[in-house]
Amino acid sequence: MGYLRTYLALCVVAAHSSPIFPWRVHGGNQAVQIFFIISGFYMAMILSGKYKSTKSFYISRWLRIFGPYYMLLIAIVLWSLFCGLLFNDFLTLAPFTRHPLAQNGLAGVLFAVTSNLTLFGQDWVLFLRHDRGEAFGFTSQFNTARSPLWRYLVIPQCWSIGIEETFYLSAPFVNRLRTRWLLVLLTGSLAARLYAYHLGYAFDPWTHRFFPFEAGLFLLGMLGWRLYSKLDLDKFPKCRRYELFLPILIVGLAGHAKIVQIAGRSLGVYADLLSFPLWALIIVFLFAYFREHKTDRFIGELSYPIYLIHYTVALTVASFFRVSGKLTALIVLGLAALFYVFILKPYERWRHSQGNEATFIPSFRSAETQRSSL
Repeated sequence: MGYLRTYLALCVVAAHSSPIFPWRVHGGNQAVQIFFIISGFYMAMILSGKYKSTKSFYISRWLRIFGPYYMLLIAIVLWSLFCGLLFNDFLTLAPFTRHPLAQNGLAGVLFAVTSNLTLFGQDWVLFLRHDRGEAFGFTSQFNTARSPLWRYLVIPQCWSIGIEETFYLSAPFVNRLRTRWLLVLLTGSLAARLYAYHLGYAFDPWTHRFFPFEAGLFLLGMLGWRLYSKLDLDKFPKCRRYELFLPILIVGLAGHAKIVQIAGRSLGVYADLLSFPLWALIIVFLFAYFREHKTDRFIGELSYPIYLIHYTVALTVASFFRVSGKLTALIVLGLAALFYVFILKPYERWRHSQGNEATFIPSFRSAETQRSSL
C-alpha cells in the first residue's frame, strides 16, 4: 500500500512536469481518484477501532492533515518570496503581485485566499468565477474565466484535500450505515455522475473534482474494508521479500495504465469508471499483504509531503533548470524524506500522544457485527 500511494503521488508529479518513469503511468486525475478509494478504506478501518468519540476523530484528522499542510504552506510562501525577490519569479504567489483586484472581484479573491488557510473550499474554487466587473458566482467551466480564481491557490493541487476534508466530515456517520445503504449511496453517486455526463458534463472539473460524484470512490474504499473484514484476511500471507512481488506490481501498474489508455480511446471518461471496482479489490489484498511491513509504511508516509511540495518544486525546476520531470521527482523525494524523518515523524509521535486516536490493530469484527452491517 505504501509503494502504491507513493507511486500515485509520483504520477501526479509527472502530470505537473514531464514523464518520470520509462513506462506509461496513470494520469493525475486517475491517481487522485485511486487515492480517494484508499482514503475510504483507511477511514473505515480506523473508525472500526475504538475512537473515544466523533469529536476525537475530527481532532485527529485535523492534526493529521493540517499540521503538515501549514508547515509546508509557510515554507512554500517563504521560498516563493525568496525566488521572487532574488529572481523575479514568485512561483504560485505571482498572481498576488499583479494587482488582483484589477483582474478579479474582491469576493472571489477573498474566498480563494480563505481556502488557502482552511483547506475547505479549495475544490469549490474550481466551480466559481469572479472576473473584474462581473458577478461572483458559479461556473461549469472554470477555464473560461479571464482570470480563474484557482490561480490564487498557493498549493493548487490541494483541491483534492478539500474533497477529502468533506468526506472526513461525513465519514463517522456514513461508516455506521449498513452495507446495503452504502451500496445505495454508491449507486446514487454513480447514477448522478453518469447523468451529468449524459447532459454533456464529461469534462474537467466534473470528471474528478466534484465531491458528490467522487463520494462513490470513498464508498468503494469503505466497502473494501468491510470485504477485508469478512474474508478473514488476517491469515493472508504477509510480505517477506520484494524480489518477486515488486516486478509483478510494476508490470501490473504499467499494464493497467496502458489498458486504460487503450480503453479510453473508445470509452472516453467511462474507462476509468470501469477500473475503480478492480482498484478497490486490489487495495484489499495489497493491505493484507503489506500491512505489517515497516519499509512499505515508511514509503507510504512520503506520499503526503510529495503531494504538497511537488508543484512548487516543478515550477522552480522549470524556471531555473528547464529539465525533465526526473529531476523534479528526485528533488521532491529527497525533500519529502527529510521532512518526514526530521519533522513529520516527531510530529506524528506528538499527535498520537494527545490520545485522540485509539491504537488500532487490524482485526475482524465478530460475526454478529458483520451481519448487522449487511
